[in-house]
Amino acid sequence: MPDPAPIPDRERQRKCRERKRRGLVLARAEVPDRIVEALVDQGVLPEAQATDARAIGQALVEVAENNVTP
Repeated sequence: MPDPAPIPDRERQRKCRERKRRGLVLARAEVPDRIVEALVDQGVLPEAQATDARAIGQALVEVAENNVTP
């Protein structure tokens, strides 16, 4: 999947500040196919979204929220 078009600095900064206000961190990671397959097999990720980076990220957050104690 190609990287999206670059966004202007001010827009990137606005998004960064918004994430910080919401207590979020942006994390990009390479996810092994076997993990994506496990998310689909466990019903956390719809098969139709198995190539959608945003959907994979949301599924990983859901799994972490259900299994990791802060």
